[in-house]
Amino acid sequence: EDCTLLKPILPTQDGEDPLKGMPPNRPRSHQLETESQAAFRALIEPLWVFRPQTPDYGIDGEVEIFESSGNTTGQKFLVQLKGTDNNDNSPAIPLKRTTAEYFASQKLPVLVVLFQAQTKKVFGRWFHSFDSYGHKPDSETLSFCFAVSDELDKGDLEVLSNDVAAFSAAFSPLLPLPLKYTVDISALKLK
Repeated sequence: EDCTLLKPILPTQDGEDPLKGMPPNRPRSHQLETESQAAFRALIEPLWVFRPQTPDYGIDGEVEIFESSGNTTGQKFLVQLKGTDNNDNSPAIPLKRTTAEYFASQKLPVLVVLFQAQTKKVFGRWFHSFDSYGHKPDSETLSFCFAVSDELDKGDLEVLSNDVAAFSAAFSPLLPLPLKYTVDISALKLK
């Protein structure tokens, strides 16, 4: 066998260790990724199951929804996790247009989750509720904003479950067509 042995790293000409002061480093972005996943898991588990996707290319994982009895509902959604050290009252994340198009192409709803490390707050917003109208059509990056009302806690699990059920029903091949609907404009002030 042809094996190449690693050569030892020798001291420099002045006798100094070339690796001195350069220990392996874990970037803050990796730490935030771990913290955001832990915070999200703490929010949904043990009732629901988070399945991380590795390697991830825009989707960090999938969540399967279970009833409190432990029975599966068959409902799932995808999750994109982001972490930040900023603690803005109106947090936002930059989102590449190509990533937005990727999210829009998914058959399952995508929950975009932002974890604020300093405040330990978790925000979540469905990607399909995102309106890119205010962005320039040729911009490569979009601003995905969260409102104060997007902060999540364990009490929001039922709302998320209902949202997933509604999304699934709207895109079900069993949905009877044509759809009939009414629009109530009685509350609008018309001139």
